[in-house]
Formats: sequence, structure tokens, C-alpha cells
Amino acid sequence: MSTPSGQSAPSAASTPAGGAATAGGPLILGTLLAATGPLASYALPEFAGMGAAVDAVNAAGGVLGMPVQTIDGDSGNTHAVASLSLERSIGKGAQVIIGATTSTMSLSVIDQAVAAGVLLFSPSNTAVKLSDPAITQGLYFRTAPPDSYEGLVLAGLAFDEGKRSVAIMQIDDAYGAELADSFTLAFKERNGRVVAREVYNPAASSFADNVAKVKAAKP
Repeated sequence: MSTPSGQSAPSAASTPAGGAATAGGPLILGTLLAATGPLASYALPEFAGMGAAVDAVNAAGGVLGMPVQTIDGDSGNTHAVASLSLERSIGKGAQVIIGATTSTMSLSVIDQAVAAGVLLFSPSNTAVKLSDPAITQGLYFRTAPPDSYEGLVLAGLAFDEGKRSVAIMQIDDAYGAELADSFTLAFKERNGRVVAREVYNPAASSFADNVAKVKAAKP
């Protein structure tokens, strides 16, 4: 398996092109991680972790006596890239897809995975919407907690550290809004005050105005 940078990740057996999953055959994992796009650096440890896990399982005898096989894929940062990659992995016999790196990409292809009866398993998705069984149909798992839980825990940590008045700087996307909403609700339930919520554009050349507004709110 290769990492997004083209470096070799821990070795794992690869499926032959055009291979298909059959009853009693090997477990075939496809990846749907961000090999390209703005989040490629975040996916590096995901590729490495999957490679290490597959190597460890295979060193212990594999699954049902057969080595786990892998198919490299890329979620990129668009539905077109993720959908095509998923289609290719399914066509080569993948029964489980590791990914996507982002909740947005997982949500964009979950219907496609469900229709194919393929399990989607993400190491990093946090969107609350992905907890809805009506959407995932029992074919989606993740190892990261949803934003609703992250916000609850962060609010508890802030309050336990003696913070009673806070300001939030949130990234301008669904993840930022969902996490900020969750934190705000949980913090206010503890009688804490959120004196400002400043939304910033991650592509901006300067965040001085955002910081100035937060400072003016005197958290």
C-alpha cells in the first residue's frame, strides 16, 4: 500500500486487478482516504495505521487462514474523485472500505456503499449525521467520536479548568459549525457564557480581524 506522498507504507498483500470477492475467499479492504487534496497530510497516519494493522493481522495468520488483501483508493476532496475510487475498489472485490478521511466525503458516497452492500469504516469522521441508521443502514462504522460528544467533552474540560466565559473561533464549514454548536450548548448548560463566536475562512491570508473581535468580546 502506498501513502499519499508516494512513499511505501507497511507492506500488505494486494489484490490482483479485477479480482472479485467470493464466499470463503480472502478479506479484501479498499481505502478511501485522502491521498490527494488539502487533507492529504492528515491521511498519512491513516494509511500508516492501516498498513501496520494489516501486516500485524497477516503475521498472525490472516483472517480464516488467508492473508488480508488491500486495494489503494483516494477520497480526494470531491464527490467525483471519491465516488470513482469507491466504484473501482468495489469492482475489484473489496468488501470493506476504510474511509473516508472526511465526513463530507463519507456522506457523499454512503448511498453508493449501501447500494453495493459494502461496509464503510472511517478512522476520522465526526459528523453527527453519520450516526443516523436511516442513512447508514448498518453499513457504517467509525473510530472517532461524533462532534456532539467532542463538544460535550471540551465544554467539560474548559469548565473544570475554571473557565466561565469563553469565545469560539470556528472554521467556516459544517464541521466547525457542528462542533461549535455542541460546545456552546454543553457549556451554557453548565452556566458558562459564550461571549463570541467568530467564523474564519481557513484560506484567508490573515486572521487579525477575527482575533480582534474575539479580544474585544473579553472572554
